[in-house]
Amino acid sequence: MVKPGWNFDMPPPAVNNGMLSELLQTGKFSDCTIVCQGKEFKLHKVVVCAQSPVIAAGLEKASKESRSSSLHITGFDLATVECMVDFLYHEDYIINGDVLCMANTSEWAPHPNIQGNGLSLVRLASGEFRFSSFTVSGSGKNTLETLSPGPSPPSTPPPAVVRDSLLCHVEVNAIGHYYKLPKLCDRANRYIQDIISSDEFPVEIFPYLAISAHKSSEDAQLHELVFSFAAEHVQILLNTTGFEKLTTLPNFGLKLLQKTVAKLQANENQLAKIQDQRVRDQENIDRLQQNLSSLKDSFSAASTECDLATKKNLDLAMERDSAQRALDEERKQKLAAVSGRDRIRQDYESERTRAATLLSSRDSLQKALDTEKQNYANLWSERAALQQRMTTLTTQHNSVTAQKNTARDEVTALQKKIDDLLDIVENRDYCRNCGHDFGCWIEDVDTSFILRCDNCRCRHYN
Repeated sequence: MVKPGWNFDMPPPAVNNGMLSELLQTGKFSDCTIVCQGKEFKLHKVVVCAQSPVIAAGLEKASKESRSSSLHITGFDLATVECMVDFLYHEDYIINGDVLCMANTSEWAPHPNIQGNGLSLVRLASGEFRFSSFTVSGSGKNTLETLSPGPSPPSTPPPAVVRDSLLCHVEVNAIGHYYKLPKLCDRANRYIQDIISSDEFPVEIFPYLAISAHKSSEDAQLHELVFSFAAEHVQILLNTTGFEKLTTLPNFGLKLLQKTVAKLQANENQLAKIQDQRVRDQENIDRLQQNLSSLKDSFSAASTECDLATKKNLDLAMERDSAQRALDEERKQKLAAVSGRDRIRQDYESERTRAATLLSSRDSLQKALDTEKQNYANLWSERAALQQRMTTLTTQHNSVTAQKNTARDEVTALQKKIDDLLDIVENRDYCRNCGHDFGCWIEDVDTSFILRCDNCRCRHYN
């Protein structure tokens, strides 16, 4: 019985997972019961009610009305309830082995060590959920107890197994949403996300996931996950059998259109930004080229001035030499005249001062010329860098376009291979070699799928 005044909003007790597993398996100290399809789960209110206010309210109501601590669940099947109970005690869950056996095919079966024994299955607490060698990654915290060695089935389960496992996760999400267990919803969503994001995910089972998600669960995050996948793979899904059934879902077409338009708009915005950047870079290049032309003109003018200054210096040097010769001649002439010595010396010093001034002017002009040369070299380097950047952006644009065309060709080739395979399956009911009624053994040979008899391995072509 739920005692009045108990606060079930408190966090779950921090106890060892091994202790909780033992309490769940043995039912020791159990003070409440959940019943589904005739099976009773001996549980503990301090664990269950602290996580689910809905279960707490149901147990309290049952206690007041019938003085019992039992809650009957009729809206979900036993396997789903087992997953919820498992999560309440371990913060993770596994899919009942009976569910996997229901999806068994001639080419794939669950690991022989997996039995449909409910909560006694091998625990997956590390966040990895394994269908034999098929792995879906999660985000748990503990370690994984691996299965003992057994026969090695094909690395990827058939679509029927993936489909049924996805539908189980959807039901787990639904029960988590119904009983207000957000962590359980998140865990189920992560498992679904990991499965559908795998490169080996068969997109033909997506309609089952979408219909089940909208009919079984009201979790907005799960619906958003479905819409995001549909928008990301809309071109493939449009050619997928059964996708047209999704139009019957409320607002599915509108939301898918909104998601697709948003994706296209984002791509267009990115392309527009690249084009705008290319235009700006081209404008910068043009402006730098104009600056470079101006600097060339300035450099040419400075070179002309430098040549004039050099010529002037040569003329001055010649004048100086001439003056020096004249001075020497005058000195010789005036050696005889002692009285004119001071005047000659004064003239000589004046010429030296004039020559020093001319040399200083020449050095200043030379420094200005060197500065202009350095500026020209810097501008030339900037122009080369901008040209390289424009080339890189153009290459990236061409690469994106080529990748888009390649992806479109690959989708077209894959669709043709699938159509050819379907023609073979429809036209062949028995092996043309041994006459045996055969199952599906499909071999991918580059440009087509080949159907083999599972009895004699005889090939059948379209």
